[in-house]
Order: sequence, then structure tokens, then C-alpha cells
Amino acid sequence: LTRNTRIRSPTSTFNRGEPIRLIFAYFDVQCEDNRITQEDWPKFKPDSPMGQAPYLVVDDGKLALCQMQAICRYLAKSLRPNDYFAGATKSDSARCDMYVEAFMDLYTLGVERAFEKDPEMKAKKDEKFKSQRPVRLELLQDHLKKNGGQCFVGRKASSCKPMYFASIPRQ
Repeated sequence: LTRNTRIRSPTSTFNRGEPIRLIFAYFDVQCEDNRITQEDWPKFKPDSPMGQAPYLVVDDGKLALCQMQAICRYLAKSLRPNDYFAGATKSDSARCDMYVEAFMDLYTLGVERAFEKDPEMKAKKDEKFKSQRPVRLELLQDHLKKNGGQCFVGRKASSCKPMYFASIPRQ
């Protein structure tokens, strides 16, 4: 996996490449990290598997993946698999996915409001964010407490933690 591994993602505050970078950092794995501006994207787009960023190229191009969650799941299962970062059991893995989806919902609320140009729609999205975020965070906090307060799944870091760090604190 570490042979000529490249991640390419957009440059923005709400960057979908951030959870991927956090996984690489957690496992102390080096990769070529290309942050692409909108102006430069047309040069990179043809190399992306589905014309989307972020995307990951592994093993000298033998594998190319896009879609942030697919990349994160691949890395969680591939980097030190005996650490069970993707979950030690099928149930743990499913719970990791559940929390990642919940964090993605929060992430999406923030992104929708941050990039809305229409002032009237922005006000509506701000209100939606302000009303839904505390409720969702409280629910997630309850789940965290039920699992001992440190980790959402199991007793050590798992694949849902990078999504938490990438989505929650910035909003």
C-alpha cells in the first residue's frame, strides 16, 4: 500500500480528503498529498476513476479509488489489519459504518450551509444546522458514553474517529 501512494483532493475548508489524511497520519504512513485548486482540477480529473475528488492511487496505479468513505474503509481494512481499525467483528464494522454515516450527515449540514450562495436559502440552511446539530451531537454523545466515553466502537480508535475529527470540531 505504501508504494507510490497518492491522494488528490480539493483545497477547501470542508475537504473530503481530510479523513483520509487523518487515517494516514494515525498509522504514520507517508503518501503524496496533492491538494488541487478548482483551476487545476481539469488537469487531474481524467485520472480520477469517476471524475471526482478525493481519489487515491495505490501501488503505482494498480488500484485507484474515489469516494471518501470507500477510500477510508479500504485504508481501515488495509493498514495494519490486525489492529482492527475497521472493527474486530462484523458487528463492530457495521457500527463503525453507522457512526461514519452519522458524522457525514453532520458534515453535510455544515457544507450545505457554508457553500450556499443565495442569502434566503443560506438563512434556512443556517437555521436547519443550528436546530439539528445539537440534537445529533447529543445523540452521538449518548452513544459514546454508553461505550465508556472514549471510543464509539470497542476500546481503541476505529475508522469512525477520523470522520469525527474531520467533521465535528470545525462547524
